Amino acid sequence: MAQELIKRSAETVPFGFDVSGFLPAGVTVTSVQSVAPDQVTTPPLVFSDFTISTAPIYFPDTGTSAPAGTVVTFTATGGVPTALNTPYLVRMLYTASDGSQPEAIGYLAVIDNPPIEWPQY
Repeated sequence: MAQELIKRSAETVPFGFDVSGFLPAGVTVTSVQSVAPDQVTTPPLVFSDFTISTAPIYFPDTGTSAPAGTVVTFTATGGVPTALNTPYLVRMLYTASDGSQPEAIGYLAVIDNPPIEWPQY
């Protein structure tokens, strides 16, 4: 299942991929080759500062945990809303401890619409 993330174009924000559900038991991420969007825009959507988790991570929104070595975090900067406000397809290529080189896919929506302002009475 692909993960969907959201950011505004002016934000620099941390994101991550939890690949624990896609790896065999005991297998971890050993390196990240690339994280790249499927579309080229100006300014470009850039991913950097890849970090592999060194401890288990708990996700309070789902009540689940991912073992150490199965979550990759990174920083997302730039980008612009795409035509029809469709999200970018983001591909992360990585190497696992069993020697495989899987790909994780997620979606990142870049938005610029302002938050809803309720009328003041």
